[in-house]
Amino acid sequence: MTYAIVQTEKGYRVLKDKVIFLDGMQLKFMYDLKQNLVPDLDIIFSYFESPDQFQELVALELITMRPQRVPGPGEKKLVESEGYPYVGIRASVFRADLTEEGKRLLAALIGTSLFTECMSSMDEQIAESLLRRSI
Repeated sequence: MTYAIVQTEKGYRVLKDKVIFLDGMQLKFMYDLKQNLVPDLDIIFSYFESPDQFQELVALELITMRPQRVPGPGEKKLVESEGYPYVGIRASVFRADLTEEGKRLLAALIGTSLFTECMSSMDEQIAESLLRRSI
C-alpha cells in the first residue's frame, strides 16, 4: 500500500493508492496521539469542526476510543436525539489510541518531504481556531 501527502487548494491531503484518504488535520491528530499530546477527547474540537472527521478515523480503524476512567457524578446524563434516548458521557472520560494500521500509516508518511510542512500548517490552523474561539 502506498501513502503520499499532497498539497491542494483545500489544504493537505493524504492519498492511499492515489485516492484521497485523509485530510491534513486528521493526520495531525494521529501524529499528536503518537506524541502523547492528546490527553483526552475534550480536545478534539481543537482539531475538528465536527466529530465526523474523528468518527471517520475510528471507522477506518486507524484509532480506537477507550474509557480512561469511571465517569464521575454529573459526567453522565440522558440525552434525547430524534426521539431516541441515549446516555451521554463527558468526552474527558475517553482517550484515543492509534491502532497498528494507524501506526503503519504514520510510519509510511513521517519520512516524506511534505510531512513537516503539513504538520506546521496544521499547527497554525489549530492556533488560529483557538484564537478565534477566545475572542
